[in-house]
Amino acid sequence: MKDVRDKRFLIGSFLLIKVMAGKLFFKPYKLTSFFQKAKSSLQQPLTFKENCVCFGYTLVALFTDFLFGLYREELERLYGQMLTTKDKIAEVKQKMFADLMPISDDYVLYKDFASVVGRNEWSTLVQSIHSLVVNALEAVKQHRHLTDLGLQRRVKEDLKELIQVRT
Repeated sequence: MKDVRDKRFLIGSFLLIKVMAGKLFFKPYKLTSFFQKAKSSLQQPLTFKENCVCFGYTLVALFTDFLFGLYREELERLYGQMLTTKDKIAEVKQKMFADLMPISDDYVLYKDFASVVGRNEWSTLVQSIHSLVVNALEAVKQHRHLTDLGLQRRVKEDLKELIQVRT
């Protein structure tokens, strides 16, 4: 990576998703203990467990999409070719998905995520989680000036404030 700030952001994103998915959603008993409940006291403990794990995989897939979009040019530079075909993009995203997984897991693949998004009862929730992921990471980038675009945006905002104060 050309910029150290980009590398730090990418590493931070990887750590964030590994902690969120690995320590929260892939361990449902931690969620129930946080709320001081026993998993067995839930109305449908098996469904709760399955939903938690599904949320974990969904978060990893959404982070994969977001990071792929953010670092696409860098990935093309690393692979030495344009990532334009669906097969090549799917291959790169699968590798990223595997890297983002908090545990070594080849049971669920990135391509399985498409069937989750296609389900009516999940699509709205997945879109909401996607918005949360994108907005949270964008806010971090802009606040910390981790990218040139974020820095330029901040400079423009500062300039507008300066003009308002002087006029």
